Parts: sequence; structure tokens; C-alpha cells
Amino acid sequence: MSEKWKLTEEQNTGPIYRVSKFFIDELNELESELDFPDEFIYDLMEARRNLWSLDSRHAQASSKERTLISDHALDRVGQEQSCPGNT
Repeated sequence: MSEKWKLTEEQNTGPIYRVSKFFIDELNELESELDFPDEFIYDLMEARRNLWSLDSRHAQASSKERTLISDHALDRVGQEQSCPGNT
């Protein structure tokens, strides 16, 4: 992580907590709705994490470019994932 940026307690208990809770709630809802295995969620989250790897195009791109790269990555993940009954 960058030496210049440090997470504050306010950030951790505010927006970081709020977004983390949102992710978990949405993934639980999605899992209930589609009844897929935990591995699917793991793969989905791994694909998102990889967008922010230090050597990824996404991490090196401007904000506008990130939106385009993220949208393209979402399209690819949807095509790569298989749900039960679709194998």
C-alpha cells in the first residue's frame, strides 16, 4: 500500500465499513436468489480484486478509463462463470 495514504479510524468505521457491509449484503442476496456455490462468489471477488493489482491496466488508468475497463471486466466474468445446471 502507498506509504502516503493511511486509513483513519473515521474512514474505517464510516465509508469502509458501509461499503464492506453493502458488498456482503448484496452477495448474500445474490446467493439466495441464484443458489450458486461459494466458489462462484470467491471467483467473482477474485476477479474484482485483480482489477486493483498494482500492475493491472485498471490500477494505472484514469478514472474515466477505469469505468470502461471495469465494465469490460464485468462482461468477461459473467461469460467465464458457470452456475449450477449450466455446465
